[in-house]
Formats: sequence, structure tokens, C-alpha cells
Amino acid sequence: MSLRRSAAGLLTPLCALAGLALPLPGGARAGEAHFLLVFASQRVPNNPNYSHTFATFVRASWPGDGPCPRCPALEARTISWLPRSLAVRSLALWPECGRNLGLHETLRYALAGEARVSLWGPYRIDAELYHRALRQAALLESGWVLYKANDMGYYSDEVSNCVHAVSSLADGYRLRFGSPGWGEAASYRLLNEMGRGCWTASACTTGWAARWGWAGTRSSTGAGPHRGAGPWGARWTGCWEGRTA
Repeated sequence: MSLRRSAAGLLTPLCALAGLALPLPGGARAGEAHFLLVFASQRVPNNPNYSHTFATFVRASWPGDGPCPRCPALEARTISWLPRSLAVRSLALWPECGRNLGLHETLRYALAGEARVSLWGPYRIDAELYHRALRQAALLESGWVLYKANDMGYYSDEVSNCVHAVSSLADGYRLRFGSPGWGEAASYRLLNEMGRGCWTASACTTGWAARWGWAGTRSSTGAGPHRGAGPWGARWTGCWEGRTA
């Protein structure tokens, strides 16, 4: 048992206090819907040191209990786990300090590394998964979790790569024995593991997703166009209203 895991009991009161500051999970209320967007970045040919998996979780809300308007109020949280140095080293021997980036920062990082960016979604999800994502982002940003590209042999709430930082929302924190590749293949497999078959498109995405330039970017089967530096840059306005991701 690791030193960190043996000290878990000391963290229980702190975690309980931290939980008070986060929304409690539950069913979607009137005038509210939640969505998931899964991203991948990679070079061609695919190099693990220049590949990344990340996801953005969106809460759309509007007054009253009517249908979703074209431009609802949006809140978003991104899980984008990278080393603090932003230099991924797939052969590194030891874990290092990590950093959870926002969506815009992640896209700038990927495009600066001459990687292409792909997207699956938006997919409608339940409120519970959205709130689990909030708690996971808070854990990553607490400094408790370290980063390691090859995290085999570590518990994912102590050491994690970018894929497991997201997949832990579905399969929980556990000892890792491998990773589902990297880049687009890893993101697509992650999407399936998180229950893609149970999600359906929603009319609520047709307005804000189209204005963000996301609607139809990549199909759920893995076929479809990739978005690169050109289309992305001018599309971060509209319904976003300056909220952080």
C-alpha cells in the first residue's frame, strides 16, 4: 500500500469540506441539460509524446421549464491532464507534477505542437456524470494527483495520464495495468467505455454547438473531418459569453 493511500484517512475531513463547495449530483432540473464533448489531438504519424485526450463537460441552463432556447447560458469544465512542463515524456521513469488545462489553453497547446484536433459530440449526458467531472477536475487541480504518461502500476487517484484522468469518471479509481493507446484511438475507445451507445443527440445542441463550430465536426462512428487551426480560431464566441472551460 502506498504512502499516499495509507494517509487517505487524514484527507477525509478535507474532502468532505471541499465537497460542500461543489454542486451535488442529481437529475437535471427544469431548464437544464448537460453535454459531453470528447477531444483528441495527435500528429501524423501518431507520436505518443505529441498526443492528447481531453473532454469538456457543458451545462446549459435557461429560465423557466420551456424548451431549450437557441442560445442558453453555458457553463463548462474541461479535464485536460498534462505534465506541468507540458512536455509529455512517454518513457519517463517517475511521476511528475501535473496541470489541468482549460479548453482554449489545451487547443493552443495542441496546435502549437502541430497536432490536428478531432472532436466527438456533443452528447447529452445525465447530471450525475457532469458533477463527477466537476469533482474530478477539483481533485486534479488540488495537487494531489501526479502525471505520468505510462501510469501502469499506479492508482488513478494518485498518478494518472490524460486518458485515465477522464476514464476514471466511468470506471472509477483503480490500479492501472495498461492504457488504450493514445491520440484519436484512445479518445474513441474512451467514448465507448463511457457509454456512447446510451447517449442521444439533443435539439438543445443545435444552436450553441453550431455557433461554436462544433456541430457535425466528427461523427460518433469515428468517421468525419478533422478540424485544424483554421476553423477553430474564430469560433470561440457566440453563446460562450466569456465563461471559462
